[in-house]
Amino acid sequence: MGHDAAYLLSVPLADAARLLGTGRDAIRKTFRDLASTWHPDHCGDPRAAQVFAHVMKLRDAALRAAGNPSAPTERTREFKREDGSAFAMRILREHRIDTGELLVGPHSFAWLFEPEAADVAETEAARIAAFRFADAKMETEMRRFLPAVRRRIALAGGRTLLVQERGDDDVLLLDLLASFPPDASGIRIPAVHAAWIGSGLFHVACWLGWAGEVHGAIGPENVVVNSSTHEVRLLGGFGFGGRVGNRPAVLPGRTLDLLPRLGLAGAGFAATDDPELIRLTLREILGDPAGGQLLRGTVPAPLARFLALPAAASALDDYLAWQKVLEATWGQRRFAHLDRTAATLYS
Repeated sequence: MGHDAAYLLSVPLADAARLLGTGRDAIRKTFRDLASTWHPDHCGDPRAAQVFAHVMKLRDAALRAAGNPSAPTERTREFKREDGSAFAMRILREHRIDTGELLVGPHSFAWLFEPEAADVAETEAARIAAFRFADAKMETEMRRFLPAVRRRIALAGGRTLLVQERGDDDVLLLDLLASFPPDASGIRIPAVHAAWIGSGLFHVACWLGWAGEVHGAIGPENVVVNSSTHEVRLLGGFGFGGRVGNRPAVLPGRTLDLLPRLGLAGAGFAATDDPELIRLTLREILGDPAGGQLLRGTVPAPLARFLALPAAASALDDYLAWQKVLEATWGQRRFAHLDRTAATLYS
C-alpha cells in the first residue's frame, strides 16, 4: 500500500485488477486498505479527494470484471425447489450482489440468497413482515415505498429466493445509473433528478427513524425509481439492518467501506447511518462518490455542501435540511422529466 498519488491516478480503469486483484473478496480488502489511507477526511495529501474518487472507480471496474455486470438481454432461467420440482423465470437483468444475485424480471424483483447468506434471507423476510406504523394513515402512506415479499421459495442446495412485485414503470436505480455514461464533468444523472431521488430516500429514512430502525444497506442495488411519478421505493437489503444501537450481525462491503466503525467490536447502529448511506448514493448518482469534485462547481453549491456535510442528528432534521437545499437551488418545485423509462431500459 506504499503507492503514491501519481501512481494511483495513473492506473487506468481497464487495468484495475493490476492494483486491486481479481477476486471479489481481495478487491474489497485492497480497496478498504487504500480507502483508509487516502480518505480526504484524514489524509493531508492535496490530491487525496482525487485519489479516493479514482480508487472507488477502480474498485467498481474491478468488481465488474470479476463478474458483476448485468446481463444485457432477456433470458429464461430454470430453478429447482427444495422438494425437487422445477420452475422457470424470465430475467431482464442479473446483478451479482453480496448475498448472491438480484434478478429483474418483467413483473418481479427477486433476491437469490446463497446458502451462506441464509441468515440474511431469514432476517430480510422477518423484518419486512414486522414493519410497524403509528396508525392506518401512516401505513397507507408508507406501504407504497416499502417492500412486500410475495413469494419465499426454498431452493435446492440451500439457496433462498425472495420475490417481490415489479410495476411496469419500476426501474432499479443500479440499471438507471448504468444508462448514464459520465459527461465531460464526470456527472452521471443530472442534479435535478438526483433531487427527487434524494427526496424519496430521505422520506423513507424519516419513517425508519421514527421506527427506531436502520436499513443498513441503502444503495443503487436496493432502490427502485419510477421516472413517470418520481416515486422512490426501498426494496432490498433489509436483512443487513436492525434496531438503533444494536450490533450488526453482517453488513455489505459498501456499508463497511463508508462506515468502518460498524466493523469494530461492540459498535452498534446509529440514527445517522442511513442518512450517510443516502448521501453516498446521491454522490454516486452524480458521478463523484467521494464528493470532492462536486465542491468544485459540477453541481449547484447548496447541493454540494449538503452532500459533503455529516448527517444531522435525526432523519427528520436531515429531511428538513434537504428541503431547504432544494428550495435554495431550484426555488418552487417543478416536475423534471427523465427520458429513461422501464420501457427504454428493459426492452
